[in-house]
Amino acid sequence: MDIIRPMTQADIPRVAEIHVSSRRTAYRGIISDKRLFGEITVGGQIPKFAERLSDSTYTTVVYDSGCLLWAFMTMCPCRDADKPSAYEVRSIYVDPAKTGNGIGTQLLAYCNGIAASLGHNEICLWVLKENHAARAFYKKMGYAPDGTKRDVDSTKPAKLRYCRSVL
Repeated sequence: MDIIRPMTQADIPRVAEIHVSSRRTAYRGIISDKRLFGEITVGGQIPKFAERLSDSTYTTVVYDSGCLLWAFMTMCPCRDADKPSAYEVRSIYVDPAKTGNGIGTQLLAYCNGIAASLGHNEICLWVLKENHAARAFYKKMGYAPDGTKRDVDSTKPAKLRYCRSVL
């Protein structure tokens, strides 16, 4: 039985693996191969997820099929000063082998429920401008760009903020 549940310490290696494989698939051609395949490693992500697990600011959940984790999502109160009542999808990644099977849809619905229960009226997320597949997915899920753009620097691609009302 597939469930969405809080991430545990035991989940961290698989979550790190999903994170790396998903980024390598989704961001190929957007982020350099040197970064994707040389700098972003499963071993390097494990401490980041262990830290996130111990930080009460973040809620990380996993999509568990009962025998294997297929996705994860991290949520938190929106970090953007101009969105004080919003909730944020900090990250959402589905194993490339399961993309297109409705898991992302279920995770975003779960986030909506959490945001509503906490009294937030909006959900925001940041997406790479060049990640057209993700942007199309978010649009299908009711998110829309709000005109806010983040240009990090010349080595990192621009991000767009997408938002939607909590249902």
